[in-house]
Amino acid sequence: MINVFSAIRQLSRWFWLRCGLILLCLAGTSAVTSYAQEGGYSLRFYGSGTGDIDRVKIPLDNPPRPVDVGGSDFTLEFWMKASAAENPAEPVSCGANDNWIYGNIIFDRDRFSLDRKFGLSIAGGVVVFGVTGIGDDKQVICGTTTVLDQQWHHIAVQRRVSDGRLWLYVDGKLDAETDGPDGDISYPDGAAPSEPGGDFCQGPGEVWRGRCVNEPYLIIGAEKHDVSSEFPSYSGWLDEVRISNVLRYDTAFISPGNPFTPDANTVALYHFDEGDGNTISDSANVAGGPSNGERRAGGPNNGPEWSADTPFAPGVLGGGEEQPTNPSAEENAPTATAAEEPPTAVPVESATAIVGPTVPPRPSITPDPPTTTPADPSEAQASATAPTDPPAPTAEASATDPAAVPRPTSAAGGETTAPGDPNTPNASATTSSASINWLVWIMIIIGIFGGLGAFLIMKSRSSR
Repeated sequence: MINVFSAIRQLSRWFWLRCGLILLCLAGTSAVTSYAQEGGYSLRFYGSGTGDIDRVKIPLDNPPRPVDVGGSDFTLEFWMKASAAENPAEPVSCGANDNWIYGNIIFDRDRFSLDRKFGLSIAGGVVVFGVTGIGDDKQVICGTTTVLDQQWHHIAVQRRVSDGRLWLYVDGKLDAETDGPDGDISYPDGAAPSEPGGDFCQGPGEVWRGRCVNEPYLIIGAEKHDVSSEFPSYSGWLDEVRISNVLRYDTAFISPGNPFTPDANTVALYHFDEGDGNTISDSANVAGGPSNGERRAGGPNNGPEWSADTPFAPGVLGGGEEQPTNPSAEENAPTATAAEEPPTAVPVESATAIVGPTVPPRPSITPDPPTTTPADPSEAQASATAPTDPPAPTAEASATDPAAVPRPTSAAGGETTAPGDPNTPNASATTSSASINWLVWIMIIIGIFGGLGAFLIMKSRSSR
């Protein structure tokens, strides 16, 4: 009888030791699961993008990479979430200029003092997209929808190479469109980064290195030349950057409900789901790729930092419906008048250009006197004021597809399915809650067996 109770005592010790190890493992799993939510990660920028920090750098040349678009039709789309307080750039005048550089810059594919370039920023709370073609032909379009409301927004811009037509979509709705410069605006293969001159693009001994060291790169989240605070960087979240070599959208559409998957027309795709490290992986499966980038962290907040705040609803991976992509540029290319033909067309609010206050130009880099023609802001302007061009044409009416019902939106235009507040419950909270439920059940089972073991031990002692 004593041997039986001794065996029970040993079994009880073994049981409690194993239970302790199981609890430690579950606690660690719960902590990891609560951070690595199903929706992946995004990048949180802080607008401190000077000194080559707080940005993502993606090389375009040497060797040429697929991400270098502009030689054919292209679509650039992404998700963003930001506030007006952190992106205070004033409204700019739109039209035949390159005033996009005065906004809080999100994408910078500039070439200092040269042509064939483009960029996208937020100015006055709206999206601004600008292109410079071959020579000095420029065009900027400005949206009308406020996107600085701390809600996730899907942004898509498109350019048709044959005639330079530009489109801007916000949350699946046409926000602005106009004609722009046509022709190839890709980064010239093997091109020398900008013209020599002054100390801006040259280092000591007239050796090129200076601020133009980032010329053959696509920069995300900052102004690539680090000129000054007059050309501010973006502060906020970015996620799911996709670049395609076709015009993806020819009418209103529902914002994608899932992360993108690469197809034959995807030339670069950045999920920002790495969660750590400095490599930004390109998920596109295309010849010449991948076009991987580098996270350049720095500044007071060590931005851009990895964030679990994403545009996709908790647990929705695989549960939403991604919009079908257009198989070819020719079959689905938007036309300049297509938005006016359908009988169900709903006029979009006039995208009248907003003429903001005079914006200081980039600092002069040469002793040449100013001319009467406004200089290119990317050429370190000598003029005292930014270009003040006539307002851009109003956005043409967009056709609304009756079958494509947009997601419910908040009063500010943000999607109600997206986590608009960092404190909004997300997949991490759901997963953590499930782990806690398991822990409760395990503790109940441990209590039952522990009580039984204690009872048997006490009984064995009393019978001696």
